[in-house]
Amino acid sequence: MMADTGTWWSIQPFLADEDANRYSDPKAIAAQKEVAEGTKRAFDWADKHQVNWAFGTDILYGGGESQGRQLVKLAHFMSPLAALHRSTGAAGIYWHYRAGVRPTKGALVSLLRGPWLIFW
Repeated sequence: MMADTGTWWSIQPFLADEDANRYSDPKAIAAQKEVAEGTKRAFDWADKHQVNWAFGTDILYGGGESQGRQLVKLAHFMSPLAALHRSTGAAGIYWHYRAGVRPTKGALVSLLRGPWLIFW
């Protein structure tokens, strides 16, 4: 249904790793594990059903160090080139459609075609 309506999905790579929140309650630990396992399914489903998606939400505004670590984690689910596309090209397309809420007006970026450029 998301792909059919052109809905965009913003996915964060929540994994049970060093960046995960720490819990002592067994129920919270189990819930966090379920979220981490669901993250893999979310990426698989987005790919299988051709859902438009871009990387990140609040992580993008939380500082470069965290953002960089989260971006690298996308390579768990796809090639590094595909991860780069999702964090740049796909995100740019998303923001183009979100023109009413983005902080700038007009085109975000203009690129000239050339023999050595990769376009998404």
